[in-house]
Amino acid sequence: MELELTDSNSVDARIVAYKILLREYLNRRPSGILKEISAAINTHRSFISQVANPNYMVPLPAQYVTKLMEVSHFTNEEQETFEAA
Repeated sequence: MELELTDSNSVDARIVAYKILLREYLNRRPSGILKEISAAINTHRSFISQVANPNYMVPLPAQYVTKLMEVSHFTNEEQETFEAA
């Protein structure tokens, strides 16, 4: 099955949507948050940058979602919105 990039329900469109939301949330946090997240999940800061950049199709592995939200101090509303994306 071929994915339609114009379809808002396509995998690519959903990845871009959550990346835009994640970038917006991370931009609200103090500087150094990417370093804190990368240390918490034992990865490079550049990986977190790629995960939060809609120009890269690098998804956030599911096992890191909870840790990212904890370290970033997402509000309840932010958590619900992010999980729905």
